[in-house]
Amino acid sequence: MKIDLLDTPIRISWDLNCDDFSMEAALFDTVLSRVVTAQPFFVTLEQTPLLHPKIEEILNRLHAASVQLYLTCDGSTAELQRLSELSPEQFSLILRVEPFITSQGIDTVRLSSVIDAVRDHSCEPAISLIPQKSNVEYLLQLISFCHENKVGRFKLPNVRIDDSFLRVGKGELLTSEDVEKLRQNFLASGSDWSGISPEIHDLFLWEVLAPDRMESRSEYGGCQAGNSLAHIKADGTVLPCLSWPVVIGDLSLESFADIWQSSGRHAIRKKIEKQPAGCVDCNDFQICFGGCRGLAETVGSTGGRDPMCGGPR
Repeated sequence: MKIDLLDTPIRISWDLNCDDFSMEAALFDTVLSRVVTAQPFFVTLEQTPLLHPKIEEILNRLHAASVQLYLTCDGSTAELQRLSELSPEQFSLILRVEPFITSQGIDTVRLSSVIDAVRDHSCEPAISLIPQKSNVEYLLQLISFCHENKVGRFKLPNVRIDDSFLRVGKGELLTSEDVEKLRQNFLASGSDWSGISPEIHDLFLWEVLAPDRMESRSEYGGCQAGNSLAHIKADGTVLPCLSWPVVIGDLSLESFADIWQSSGRHAIRKKIEKQPAGCVDCNDFQICFGGCRGLAETVGSTGGRDPMCGGPR
């Protein structure tokens, strides 16, 4: 697989937390300025960005640079209060479902209440769930929830590899058996996406949940970690993506353009160009290109292919 290398990433995710904010003001301004200078099309502010002390400045500067902004939110009272103080036309809100999962399942009453509160602040939220073994059973329920509550966007993002993942463990990752079971349940349920726009990171889940919308993934050209994708940690260091925790640069010290010309970034792309051993003789390799290569690299999956893939097809 040969992919043209971009000069800077198109999509950036950036961890902004209220709890561990300790970067000096001048240093933070440098990092923010270098994000603006990279001219990404999309920036997703992850973790608890609404509670970050500089969130208003971040939004103003990125919005002025014509960046399409997304903010993740856990639905806390403090986040909703801060939301009421910001300009909703500057960003789109992504409401994480994970904080609403209890031992009895999804607290749909509270989730619906928070969605109503967000709408009271003139925001139309998407909902988001990182699919794992412990929550994949809720996906069909959430599709129905979207219909009932007129939620127009449902996001299934890639798995975040950080300290929280290390606490959860590799055993939470979906396997090909889990994907096949989900396929059968989805078909039996009669669920559909009418009126809902799904955004599904993993190709194998997309095939199962939205096979009639494959044309909307026509731009897919294999793993884009360290090419069109980048992730910024709270300390300003840069990773190829959320699922590949290898530091390839530091925005407090260098620009995105310099990082994208670095040996660390090129090493990532060389790994991605190489066909995984587990994908040899697969008829679908030119469709998926091995799937999520960062996740495969990090957890050591069989043959170096996406953990959700059961083998050559």
